[in-house]
Amino acid sequence: MEYRFDQVKEIGAALCNDFWHHRNRGDRPEKGEAYENILTVNNFLPYDIDRTVTVDLDFEPDYPAQYEEPFGYERINCFKIYDAQGKEIPYQITEIKRDYLYCGRKDVHTVTFRANIPAFGTAAYKIVPHSPAVRYLEKMKAGMNFAENAFIRMDILPNGSLKITDKKTGKIYTELGNLVDDGEIGDGWYHVNPVNDRVISSCGGSCIIERVEYGPARCVFKVTREFNVPEEMITDKFGKHRSEKTVTLKFESYVGLSEESRFVDVKLCYNNIAKDHRLRMLIPTGIDADTYFSGQAFYCCERKTGIDYTTQDWRETDQYEKATNGIFGKRDKDGCGIAFVSAAGLHECAAYDDEDGSLSVTLSRSFRTTKLTNGETRCQINLPLEYSFILAPLDSNVAYSDLLRLQDILATDVMTWLKPVVPGTSVAQPQSRLLVGGKDIAVSIIKKAESSEKNAIIVRVFNASKEAAEGFIKTEKIIEKAEATNLNEEKISDMKTENNLLKFNLSPWKIATFKLYLKN
Repeated sequence: MEYRFDQVKEIGAALCNDFWHHRNRGDRPEKGEAYENILTVNNFLPYDIDRTVTVDLDFEPDYPAQYEEPFGYERINCFKIYDAQGKEIPYQITEIKRDYLYCGRKDVHTVTFRANIPAFGTAAYKIVPHSPAVRYLEKMKAGMNFAENAFIRMDILPNGSLKITDKKTGKIYTELGNLVDDGEIGDGWYHVNPVNDRVISSCGGSCIIERVEYGPARCVFKVTREFNVPEEMITDKFGKHRSEKTVTLKFESYVGLSEESRFVDVKLCYNNIAKDHRLRMLIPTGIDADTYFSGQAFYCCERKTGIDYTTQDWRETDQYEKATNGIFGKRDKDGCGIAFVSAAGLHECAAYDDEDGSLSVTLSRSFRTTKLTNGETRCQINLPLEYSFILAPLDSNVAYSDLLRLQDILATDVMTWLKPVVPGTSVAQPQSRLLVGGKDIAVSIIKKAESSEKNAIIVRVFNASKEAAEGFIKTEKIIEKAEATNLNEEKISDMKTENNLLKFNLSPWKIATFKLYLKN
């Protein structure tokens, strides 16, 4: 699969580059002529987003406005960013690469700012040279181990775990993200701890905290933790046990909080050099509830915490670990709680009936052989691993569909292109091509229809709640005709439309597929 994934990335990058060059065609300023830039940001999700974005601005080496802060120590391009309404957008520069070889020699400035981008659409920003120096001294409230915005405060604890304070509800969630490592003698189907096991955790450890990004839009910390774990599983005349020889696992977490965020985002990286072990991350909720929720395909189920102890004499006992689509969490009787949302690749969660109301997510399991084979040792996954996820405080107004949208945003990057233009060039107004709305409405897929009609698209949605829901699809083009179809895109019935609007009602957890014929 790795080779196939590499192919997908390579082909996708080539298509994106072709698209970028196609959209960048047109008149450009002559070399040496004063110029501005227009940055276009694309949203590939079918709903409006308000998010902090990080983009590369590649400037010509002779950019007309530069300053050196404060007396010639570092040269920085001097510019302001304006949206289509002429509003100045504060930003922060996070990296500068001079004389960088990228479509010619460029001076690349990586900037972070808050962007509002319409559904399936674009938002354009003008980059204007400016003198004297541009500085945004008013930054997010933060220290060396904390950051906060209007909604939450995030603290990094001495052992590298997190404490999140929800300002709306007053709830505090602490010791989030401690790591636990135990032995593994199972296989790809079934986790088994050896009888002679040693369980290692980061709960009593330490960390190094670095603040690597700080400005008006976003604050990011790098948290480094190390702990020693047994190198592998040993089988000898005494049985199976974890080796006395250890290796050091180094975990680097990039913990971020943006100006508009109601959650903390984390990118966790580590090189898995140990064998025959399982690594989990703990999420103590502090919630005394006997159920938790876990997302599935087109559904979110409620499960009991803990395990069924009556299965202790079964051949296969009940397990704490259950499947998830990357979204799970726990709520109290008032609807408050905390949720874990991953971008991809994390599909096993657990809920324990302990006094902390703890949840966990399995980061990796390394086992010796694949089931029913005599080898395939790559199942030890001894390679660098990286995961992106968020920890989101909940209140009663946060629906499962909101978490699905967070997952989409986390998994989907924005695409940008920068075009030099002559001064005074107008900026295009924000443009939306397709919007799917409704409180509990989630989107499964938007694609070209499998039929031969060039102007037909498929929009598949579902009701992500246990109550009836209303939704709509609004398109840029006029909808000439709409049909409800089955999953095979075979017509079930005609749908009533109003110019570029289709409204629909869905029963609880209902999946619906619509075929829209758009006017060219």
